[in-house]
Amino acid sequence: MAEPRERENAAGTVLPAPTRRWLSGLVVECELPGCRAFHVAHRWLRARPGIFLDGQWYCSPACLGDALAARLGTEDRSAAASVGPSGRLPFRLRLLARGTVDEAQLETARSAALPGEELGDTLLRLGSASEAEIAAARAEEAGCGFYGGPGWPIEPEFRVPASLMKQYQAVPMHHAPASGRLLVGFLYRVDAELLRMIEQATGCRSEACFVTRQGYGEQLARLEGGPVETRTSAVTRQRAGAALVRHAVQSGAESMRVA
Repeated sequence: MAEPRERENAAGTVLPAPTRRWLSGLVVECELPGCRAFHVAHRWLRARPGIFLDGQWYCSPACLGDALAARLGTEDRSAAASVGPSGRLPFRLRLLARGTVDEAQLETARSAALPGEELGDTLLRLGSASEAEIAAARAEEAGCGFYGGPGWPIEPEFRVPASLMKQYQAVPMHHAPASGRLLVGFLYRVDAELLRMIEQATGCRSEACFVTRQGYGEQLARLEGGPVETRTSAVTRQRAGAALVRHAVQSGAESMRVA
């Protein structure tokens, strides 16, 4: 069986694989492919070179910038779009099965629907169903839970930027530090990409549920005073990576997390 590829330090000394395994608790190696830099006793020094990005060490701002540019350019859409229905009853049939409405009320809602209006919103506007009934049916269709209680205070580091909450019509409802779980409430449909971004940014296990419009609005108002947002849509990935590196270096950060 072939040994793992050996690695050289800056002076050109080859470290055999067994030696590297023995030093694994004392040495960190730059995670950028092609960089051979490593640092001995990195965690024991006060003046620490490099920086950690999502738990991986990079030896210099140049390597960190390249890693960030690659990270920002990675568009993993495998879990994108919305989580599909459970494959059982669609929303309108689920309302019928639950006894929330009857066929006549559904026909009235179809006739009275405004352009672009979702069926549940039409039923709410007509008074044919309550917010809790609509949210519970949506939760069943998506195969997740319905959260009918009030939202809880969310620590600043686990909040979602207000623009994302409004764009995806989703809001963190409850954080459980003991289990590392962050419950995210949705109004219309569960978005897997948003859940993935939240997990990457916070390190929490994000779980979806459905909430009422009242619950969503109250929790959104509670959290809108959260962290200041920055926008990088008009810059290239390289410039965005460089800006993040400058901020990390200037602030003296030892680690960072990006989503």
